[in-house]
Amino acid sequence: MSGEPRFDELFSIGLDRDGDLRMRAHSATHDGRKGAGLIGPRYLLWNSEIAKTVFDSALLNVKLAPFTDVARVGGWFVDAGMEVRFSVASLVTISFSAGRDLKSGRNVFFTDVTK
Repeated sequence: MSGEPRFDELFSIGLDRDGDLRMRAHSATHDGRKGAGLIGPRYLLWNSEIAKTVFDSALLNVKLAPFTDVARVGGWFVDAGMEVRFSVASLVTISFSAGRDLKSGRNVFFTDVTK
């Protein structure tokens, strides 16, 4: 088979609550619609972070995690930033991240809640 790959054969890389291929300074949605992230039939993705606990008590744990994300989807992309994670009684984790796309200079802020 030749030509362009079908849409369901493409990978989407970026920040999206439904996806696990995260580039933390590339939003995978725009105005609530998917398809704004890095999209291609092949990819290389490397996520790196070092999380440091800055506050720890019985009910609340706070971690700071500087990160660097590198991806190749057609071209090379590098993101850098910081993520703050609040874990409440080990039941729920609320995270806030601020990332900068080093290629375009755009900033992305993202929040996520996990159980």
